[in-house]
Amino acid sequence: MENENPLSFEHKLAEKQKKELELNRRLEAIRIETYNKIKNNPEVLQFLEPYNSFFYDTFLQIYASSKSQWTGLKDYYKERQVKNELEIQEIARKAFECLMKKKMLDIRREWGAGSIELPGISTAFDFMLLVDNVFTVEWIPPIDETELGILLDYVEKYDGRFDLDFWFGNEAENFAIPLLLSDTEPSFMKESFAAFHNESSGAGRLAVLPDKRGQKAMDYLKLYYKKQKEETDAKIASGELLAEKELDMRPFPPTEKPWFIESFIRKFDDRETLQNYKTYREYYHIHDEEEGEDGLTVSEKVETVIARLSHIHVQLPVSANADWRLALLESWDVFRRKTIGEGIALAYEDYLFHVQTGISYQTSESKPAKIKTVNDLKEKFLEGREIAGAPRDFDI
Repeated sequence: MENENPLSFEHKLAEKQKKELELNRRLEAIRIETYNKIKNNPEVLQFLEPYNSFFYDTFLQIYASSKSQWTGLKDYYKERQVKNELEIQEIARKAFECLMKKKMLDIRREWGAGSIELPGISTAFDFMLLVDNVFTVEWIPPIDETELGILLDYVEKYDGRFDLDFWFGNEAENFAIPLLLSDTEPSFMKESFAAFHNESSGAGRLAVLPDKRGQKAMDYLKLYYKKQKEETDAKIASGELLAEKELDMRPFPPTEKPWFIESFIRKFDDRETLQNYKTYREYYHIHDEEEGEDGLTVSEKVETVIARLSHIHVQLPVSANADWRLALLESWDVFRRKTIGEGIALAYEDYLFHVQTGISYQTSESKPAKIKTVNDLKEKFLEGREIAGAPRDFDI
């Protein structure tokens, strides 16, 4: 690395980022084409008829987005199934991203309490865009060695989801809603890396800060929606608008079940899409059978481990256990934690190189739909301010 021309490295990085942008554009094109193809198809509506109509368009949007992933990333899934080293690198990147999001959430708490000001932040909704690109936010301090130690401790000690991975709850929305006090936090915060980080770093003390700014933002939104409802009710009363339909009580389509997705593909899509979806399922080990508390049965976990071991050439000492399946899972857990910990420690050197040279560790673009959502929320926020008799600005 020392002898490598920095310009050459920057060129390679620029090429990588260019390819990522091109891939994102290609995925978006697949998504739009798929959605336009199915949104007004009467047979699709007939297929969904047993289910709640409120969810129809949401499901079609999700399906179109998912298909773009299965199709655009089909080679990626196949390649990653046989390249354990790349997988470990990806987990390390997710670990750093998860930590950066936790650091941003802590800063968000201080901002919400009115303790600090942040450049580029006028409302809680602005955080929803930054969460997509945490490595480029200047006011989030870089990961230090103490925080690296917390990551490694988490890998070693966390007794949770099968086949350890890093996860950060419901992403952007967590930064916009009025943040809750520690004793009422959602379950994902209690059973996650965020909770582990709070305990290890002492950052849990920030959870008791009142989210004054977040609450004000929601109060202004409530005023906006209240006015909208009053105007709608008045139009219904005058006959200008028809009354809304009664609430649809039919169940939502079981979109989390592979059998449902496969039946939809078989009826409305092509064989290639079906194969791409199966490849996606194999990569993420998605099954239709009953799941345990962690989402997989023992047999499915064993299948996963055997599939992984068939693609990586390692000697795996198996511990003693009356149930050979449990012995295999215990040994795999030890191996995975050791491998992931080593991968994170090694990836930290690359992360520091990016920090020291000023080259972004990772960049991504906010999706147009999310940008539009944030802009819409901010406009409704301003209108709520006007309704309250406050200036049309973001001074809260």
